[in-house]
Amino acid sequence: CVITSPPYWGLRKYTDSEAWGLEPDWRDWMQRMLAWGAECKRVLKKSGTMWLNCGESYAGSWGNYGAREGRQRSKNTERIIRAGYEVVGWDGKPPSVKPHGFRPKDLIMLPARLAIALHDEQGWYIRNDIVWTKTNHMPSSVKDRLANSWEHVFLMTRSPRYYFALDKVRRPHAPISIVRNKTGTVNYSNPDDPRAMQFQQPQGLLHVNGANPGDFLEPDILRGPTAQQHVVPGVTRNFAVFPEYLAAFCLSAGCPEQVCVTCGTARENIVKTISHYTKREPSHVPNNEPTKVDSSGWRPSEMQSVGYMSCACGDRDGYEPGLVLDSFAGSGTTLAVAARMGLRAIGIEISSAYNSAAQERIERAILERQHGAADADLIEAGQGLLL
Repeated sequence: CVITSPPYWGLRKYTDSEAWGLEPDWRDWMQRMLAWGAECKRVLKKSGTMWLNCGESYAGSWGNYGAREGRQRSKNTERIIRAGYEVVGWDGKPPSVKPHGFRPKDLIMLPARLAIALHDEQGWYIRNDIVWTKTNHMPSSVKDRLANSWEHVFLMTRSPRYYFALDKVRRPHAPISIVRNKTGTVNYSNPDDPRAMQFQQPQGLLHVNGANPGDFLEPDILRGPTAQQHVVPGVTRNFAVFPEYLAAFCLSAGCPEQVCVTCGTARENIVKTISHYTKREPSHVPNNEPTKVDSSGWRPSEMQSVGYMSCACGDRDGYEPGLVLDSFAGSGTTLAVAARMGLRAIGIEISSAYNSAAQERIERAILERQHGAADADLIEAGQGLLL
């Protein structure tokens, strides 16, 4: 699979004046992104998925400091802007404050435009426009609109059939859903008529592995046993952090644990569902049909693993961990999480500073997987491993 977050247009500087995101016009950024999308489609398996995180930009603004229409920025504002960019070596001119086709203060809606362009021009399937909501979003001094508190994560595929492990990202059912599943649900088409209150059989209403998390992802839903809050103390000045729990969610759903060495087919588990049916007894409601559910001794269905599916190669060469590509690796969040989950990963990053930080994080993640977080601390401190 591909999991990545490209530089947003016109918001921040990453390296030199030729870096992505600093194009003089948003259409130049779009052409670069389409060329990138074509390369991703070339290397991605037909059964693979692409998880694309992309943020919004506004016309008439760069570095979150936009001049009012018809006015110039004050010298103090210019100094603040350039001081912020000098932190990462700003030495060029900002992107146009009046991008083609937009007025100052217009929301350009680049994520949607990019997704539609990838669909229309390259044939990508758009399977989800996921809302990644951020409870501790960046503060904003804007006074005439709401602060941006979420970003897009597009789930895109090459073909209509692809690997997607929904069971690995399901969340616990709500308590009220469990109660309704145990007692049955009622048809309220005519609640005033007792005879219209027909109970449905509770079996099969809830998936035994949990609920589909939906496309509105909050931190509490995303965090899991393999995800950690993104914290890189004093390592880089990456102003576009990608949280580890979001990377872990995408990896769990989109990257198989094992693939065939020869053909790359995902090794999928064969699961058998064992159901426990309830019975019905005559209803105690006068003049009602015998549709009451006897839920005494009820217990949910069970899922039992009965082996693995074989690919066309016949398993002759064995299996290896799944592979993820992050073509804008930054400080290595996706790569570190993949290493912690026992997956293979390829990262591409033009910044040497970020490369060094990513290497440190990946080495730390490998230690944590092999020895646990506590012993990894001892190893990094040069105290060895306590047995």
